[in-house]
Amino acid sequence: MVAGVCPRGLTAQLKSEKLMVVPLTADGFRASVSTLWSLDGKVGVSFHTFTLPEDRCVRLLVKNLGRDMPESVVREELESLNIRVQGVK
Repeated sequence: MVAGVCPRGLTAQLKSEKLMVVPLTADGFRASVSTLWSLDGKVGVSFHTFTLPEDRCVRLLVKNLGRDMPESVVREELESLNIRVQGVK
């Protein structure tokens, strides 16, 4: 395995005949996918995207908070525990 940092904040790892490219930002991801789509099939390039386990979304159900508990309080408490919150219902 060979690893390195490429221009524009990409991290790359070469394993056998496969190259894994990991952009550092969402814009970098979109640009990489767009470029790969333009090459797909034309020069024998094929690719797929995947989500890293630490980036996957998890749903959390919390019971017995009471109907009067404001969503903002729940969000703040979860964030104080270093839990990234996308939404509270």
